[in-house]
Amino acid sequence: MRPILLILLIPFTLLCTNLGAQEKIERPNAWEGKILFTDHYLPNPDIDGGFDHTGFGIEAGYYRHLSNLIQVGIPLKVAVADMPEVSTFDNRIRLISLDAVARFRAYSEERKLVPYGFTGIGGVFESINGETNDNTYAQIPIGGGVQYRLGPWGYVTGQVEYRVTLSDLERDNLQAGIGFMWMIGKPETKPSTPKVLDVIADTDGDGIQDDKDDCPTIAGLAAFMGCPDSDGDGIADSKDKCPQQVGGLAAMGCPDLDGDGVADVDDECPDAPGSLRGCPDIDGDGVPNKDDSCPELAGSLNGCPDRDADGIADKDDRCPDQTGTAENGGCPAAVTRDMDGDGVVDDYDACPTIAGIAANRGCPGVNAEVQQVLTNAMESVRFETGSATLKSSSYSTLDQIVQIMRDQPFNNLKIRGHTDNVGGTNSNLRLSERRAETCFKYIRDKGIVPTRITYAGYGDNRPIADNNTSEGRRQNRRVEFELYVPE
Repeated sequence: MRPILLILLIPFTLLCTNLGAQEKIERPNAWEGKILFTDHYLPNPDIDGGFDHTGFGIEAGYYRHLSNLIQVGIPLKVAVADMPEVSTFDNRIRLISLDAVARFRAYSEERKLVPYGFTGIGGVFESINGETNDNTYAQIPIGGGVQYRLGPWGYVTGQVEYRVTLSDLERDNLQAGIGFMWMIGKPETKPSTPKVLDVIADTDGDGIQDDKDDCPTIAGLAAFMGCPDSDGDGIADSKDKCPQQVGGLAAMGCPDLDGDGVADVDDECPDAPGSLRGCPDIDGDGVPNKDDSCPELAGSLNGCPDRDADGIADKDDRCPDQTGTAENGGCPAAVTRDMDGDGVVDDYDACPTIAGIAANRGCPGVNAEVQQVLTNAMESVRFETGSATLKSSSYSTLDQIVQIMRDQPFNNLKIRGHTDNVGGTNSNLRLSERRAETCFKYIRDKGIVPTRITYAGYGDNRPIADNNTSEGRRQNRRVEFELYVPE
């Protein structure tokens, strides 16, 4: 029996293995090319099985996906065969065939190796060296093969087919080929048949079925997958750290008064924005201002620098550039000269003839009376609205500061200007600097050496009160004065 009956079963067997509909279709068009090897059936009793001789050829075809399971195509083949019984010159027959075929593939997205079967109908033109006994006849190709996926653009293809001749000519033949299929176009998506779903319970009656409800026993909103939002802040209770208080997403649903992303319940400084447990850190040394003994100087000892690394902060170290001991105030034991007897050795005493304190580099500290003048200045030094022109009520306070500078020649003065947040950030910065400069010029013009005074403006960057209230904004519009002993 011919092997045709066995081969006929291949496409139908493969089709039955993949009846499930596929939604995502591979790239819809393809070109395929192969090299062919053939064996022809011809009457030849001397050859077992009727095979006479082999031939070879090439194939080029265009294919179209109807689905991932079915391809239709038109392959064109050109071949030659060495058949002594029918050839008249050079023992060669030229064959040209054009087929219409359907492939049935056992395809799935996970497979790299995709088997298939195929069948179809085709026409063959046979030329025996261009002589008058050329033939034309029909054939039925039947066979199977495998496609090895290299990627979304192509396959390596191997195929075997048996061609049944529909004429009196005995031209049945077996062909084998190997080649490449190149996929073109973009993947297509076709709607799948909707499934009939069982009725699923909705325990909490919120209109969201239990299998899709993240809170199936508590009525909620579709926007939150069936979960409630008790405080209406747009964050489901299941993800809201403060479900009864309106809050923002950054603070996990809790109130955040200063807007720094740290919920007030966890914020150690709820009125001042900051990144260290919600607190600011001006000098960036990892110690929040509220715990930093030197908030404007980066350091590791309670936030203060220690240049000589002797465990004594520079502000308390009588010898900040020499490693010393606590018993000697941070100085080496050999350094003992102290003319004014204030405990700060003369080599590091900015006021070696005036008794002072170590924290002020051996100079007298700021007493309560002087400090009161500096504190009052924040309230009493005022300017015309929106300008850097001093109000006359400010003169008496500034004169007091001038007198302090005359009485304490060892001290220098820092002037810092600040504004509230009304107006633009850049304009506030310029205004604060101009106001600080006005105070500088007033004190300078009263006879204080200008090199003893520095000034700067900080705009609205350093509020000391809530800018959301009129009283808070009034306190934030200020000029600060600070005495210090220069290095």
